[in-house]
Amino acid sequence: MAQTKPEYERIAEFKTIIDKLIAKYPEILEGIDSNSIACFGINNKEPKEGKPLFDLKTVSYPIRLDVEYDYYVIINTTDWNALSEKHKALLTMDILCSISREGEVRLVPFDLKDHAVMLRTVGVDYMTRDDVPDIINDKIDWKE
Repeated sequence: MAQTKPEYERIAEFKTIIDKLIAKYPEILEGIDSNSIACFGINNKEPKEGKPLFDLKTVSYPIRLDVEYDYYVIINTTDWNALSEKHKALLTMDILCSISREGEVRLVPFDLKDHAVMLRTVGVDYMTRDDVPDIINDKIDWKE
């Protein structure tokens, strides 16, 4: 039985959220260029249970010479659409914490199974809790 090839669509809302977060938290997100990141949703497959919510891929040379973006985020469209606005912003911030700010295109590994700044600031299980802060509309004191 042949597997269905994924069909992708750009999630434009993701860039809007990145731009808002960079404007609001330049001290945390300094060095990140929202124009170097694209987010695509898989819209013809159901999310797989137990799989990470997103996949973040870097583009290496020589391919980078011929493509527009340095980073590609892939998420299931159903998962993305099921998130509240607060959770979309938190997920986007978590993804941005995975991007190196040191000028080279590389990923920053998780400190535990997440980024320490996310856990110290919003607590554990922030993607499944309803009592999370609205990091777009409220000013958050990030605990680095």
